[in-house]
Amino acid sequence: DVEQARHIQQLLLPPPPRIPGLTCAARFEPHHEVSGDFYDFIQLSPTRIAIVQGDVSGHGVAAGMVMAMAMQTIRMLASVDASPAEVLTGANRWLCGNMAGKFVSVSYLTINLANSDMIFARAGHTPCVLVNAATGVRDVLLPKGIAIGIREGDTFTNNIEEQRRRLRPGDMLVMVTDGILEAKNREHDEFGLERMTEVIAQHATAGTDAVVNRILDAAR
Repeated sequence: DVEQARHIQQLLLPPPPRIPGLTCAARFEPHHEVSGDFYDFIQLSPTRIAIVQGDVSGHGVAAGMVMAMAMQTIRMLASVDASPAEVLTGANRWLCGNMAGKFVSVSYLTINLANSDMIFARAGHTPCVLVNAATGVRDVLLPKGIAIGIREGDTFTNNIEEQRRRLRPGDMLVMVTDGILEAKNREHDEFGLERMTEVIAQHATAGTDAVVNRILDAAR
């Protein structure tokens, strides 16, 4: 049963899309047979895409069930073309109190390829890192927000914000779950955001797949 659940979970995660002007890469390496982590690519229009990443508290089959529920709820809300903050607020309204005591951190962003506009919101998830390979400029995106499933109503709504960026040629955005940032060596030092940002900056010109591989290698 656990192996079947793992197989179903793998099927829920889509392959990176092929879109002119945007190159995507993704890796999913669960520490347990069934994970609470997920990602999604949602085509909103011919020129707009939403990218989602989430992490359910805990692990195992229960976390995997909540992961599937959260992922489909967010996909449903994204289909009405709401803003990132509105999608996360709606997900909290639908899911809070219905996740068997679990919660889920989520990053949600939209990219408009027609004007290079990106809008990003975060519900208690790890920060995103934006690095320009051409200029070396690094930007850590950390809008405020609490995880979905912890507080209902105005508490969640009043603590969610959006950040907007105009993407430039050569920009690379990296989203990870805490399994990367909290990886520890033998001295119990965490891999951390600063080390990851350095790896991205060093290898950004090599492309998305290469950066994903270098981050994983460095964290290991």
